[in-house]
Amino acid sequence: MKKMLEDPRMDPANPDNPPMPFDGKRMIFGGFETVVEVKA
Repeated sequence: MKKMLEDPRMDPANPDNPPMPFDGKRMIFGGFETVVEVKA
């Protein structure tokens, strides 16, 4: 995790990086539907 966070390719503020493929706000507030449920 530390190595990933230090990687300049992962910085969303860098204009050379492509935009993130998802919007975090929409993921959190958009809701989810259970696709697979695992019962132990």
